Amino acid sequence: MSLVLRHWLPSLALPLHTLFHFCRVDFQETSAYHRPPRYVRPAEGRDRWRQGDCRTSDHGLTQVESKVRNWKFSTLLFVFGLTIFGRNLCALPVHPGGYLTQDALTRVRTNVANGKQPWASAWAALKNSYVETNVGLRLGAATNVTDAYAMQEDGWKAWVLTIKWVASGDIAYANKAESIIDTWVNQVVSMNTDGLRTGRGGDQMANAAEILAYGFNGSAKWPSPNIAKAKAWFKNVPLPRYDTAYSANWGTSALCGVMATAIFCDDQALFNHAVTIYKNGFSPLKDGCAGVTQYIDATGEDAESGRDQGHSQGGIAHLMETALMAWNQGVNLVAYTDTFGIRKYGENGANRIFIGLEYTAKYNLGGTVPYHPFFEYCNDVTIYPNGISATGRGNYSPIWEMSTYLFNKAGLNPVYSSKVVASNGYQPEYTNADHTGLGTLLYSLSPGDAIEPRLDGAKEISSRLVGNALRINVPGSGVAQVKLLSESGKSMVVKQFNRNIELDLGNLKNGVYVMRVNSGIVSNTSKILLVR
Repeated sequence: MSLVLRHWLPSLALPLHTLFHFCRVDFQETSAYHRPPRYVRPAEGRDRWRQGDCRTSDHGLTQVESKVRNWKFSTLLFVFGLTIFGRNLCALPVHPGGYLTQDALTRVRTNVANGKQPWASAWAALKNSYVETNVGLRLGAATNVTDAYAMQEDGWKAWVLTIKWVASGDIAYANKAESIIDTWVNQVVSMNTDGLRTGRGGDQMANAAEILAYGFNGSAKWPSPNIAKAKAWFKNVPLPRYDTAYSANWGTSALCGVMATAIFCDDQALFNHAVTIYKNGFSPLKDGCAGVTQYIDATGEDAESGRDQGHSQGGIAHLMETALMAWNQGVNLVAYTDTFGIRKYGENGANRIFIGLEYTAKYNLGGTVPYHPFFEYCNDVTIYPNGISATGRGNYSPIWEMSTYLFNKAGLNPVYSSKVVASNGYQPEYTNADHTGLGTLLYSLSPGDAIEPRLDGAKEISSRLVGNALRINVPGSGVAQVKLLSESGKSMVVKQFNRNIELDLGNLKNGVYVMRVNSGIVSNTSKILLVR
């Protein structure tokens, strides 16, 4: 049995020293689609983002936003740890927090070291494959890069070597990955490449850099000056190549690069910009039709379902990859949907990225799915009128372990994505320069693993899964109470305890439960997803 935790709701009360934030804030209700720009793009095309634009991100669950205008003591805001469905006001992104958080990195290294399956077999398949520490670079001696495949290929090499370091702890892998990134940073001064391939390279290289810089408390020992120089280089050199208007899989690939760069560079405004692209596409929209509801319609069909299954899987996967990075920063893009300009096909289109991947998985497994010529509303045209394409059907890209991992975190039931992962020959998941993959090693869970092992926003309350039991610890010596309720509000478990308790979840059915912990000093409300 696998018990998976997902904490959606913030802490409701914390000790006084953590509750006071001095911010001047205004609240406004805005359309989820018609949001004002959160960045400034000068005419010369060099990207600059307005500093201090700290704001909570829409999780698809509320349209009430808070925007910090300036730090002034004129207004005292009493903040309960986290804003509802948001992160701390003015909080910086989590590090490491691209595709993998520190909890995930620790899980991989620990399970490989202990010979636990499926991590041990996944590492055995990876260890002597793909890239070794003596690998050369496609970059060569170029300072002005015109070969778009160069960054894609070398970024992928850095990613694979970084994951080999994560799994093994062998510093030689980290050193080589850092050397690849440092070479690009020190040598390349300009790029004249497309956003598709450069976006793939930027995504994988920035995710590698994120882990090397912050993973395991910086134990890769990448020098701080090199990290700072890499951050400046990413924003000045490759970012302008993929932060520009592209449509379909070109656009979703470019979007991945923007999001990964924002996280590694610790740039909140750029992160918000990537979230806006995910929802609304690039600007101008005519050439930037790559938002999640522009690429996937309300049935789950995507803009390239009628083209071939390789492009369909690729385009939709880059949206999913962006959603996972956002999730690790506390932003739920999985739940996002938008009916603006979308024709209705008898579906509400909720959880758009989820229904898109499930549609694609079902078809590639041999299932029957509805199809209609795709309406690309950005340009008011209908494309691929001859039916869904069988070209490449059943040839799976290495995206499906990440898919099941993310959707389980979001409290959804990825039936068809899970069937792809369980299909004969899929595991251990491979990797290529188009997709980071390696999901058997990176995203597998086993009984007792927790996707979110802490109660968000309440460091004073800790939780840990041990077998079927959830261990809860609270500060102080008084009596605390834990309540477990069904989503409908039915009380399932009520327990009184002193400081710590092991809550047995073994007899509960699969589903989502609300957990409330109150000690009189601190309290927390969270959601728990039980998956067996």
